[in-house]
Amino acid sequence: MAKKILQLNEKKKVSVMQFLKSELSSLSSSIIDLSVFTLCSVVFHFNIIVSTSAGVIVGGVVNFLMNRNFAFKSFEQKKSHQVARYLIVWCGSLLLNTYGTYVFVEKLGINKFVSRLGTGLIVRFAWNFPLLKYFVFKK
Repeated sequence: MAKKILQLNEKKKVSVMQFLKSELSSLSSSIIDLSVFTLCSVVFHFNIIVSTSAGVIVGGVVNFLMNRNFAFKSFEQKKSHQVARYLIVWCGSLLLNTYGTYVFVEKLGINKFVSRLGTGLIVRFAWNFPLLKYFVFKK
């Protein structure tokens, strides 16, 4: 009984560490995402959809590499299989981030940076982390 409790506690610790490392990966890729978004929307004056998409694409590449190599340390599976599954999750993330930002900015009139950040947080917690952990980098 005590052994099972210790095993459960160990699994919780691993899960919490994966979550924190994944969040650090997400934070890093979000900073890059928002930087590209700002560059595209403020400097180059691209529309909200192009700017959001460009940021999500660059951030997505960084996020995959950091999650695979740092957060989940998932090297047992073929990289090509992980990339294929990541692309599925990432496409959903791209659509959710782009549409969410568009709705908040164009339909609700909320500041584009606040909208982008808020949408990114919602998608990260509700979509990205669970699918990365249990689908893309599952052990």
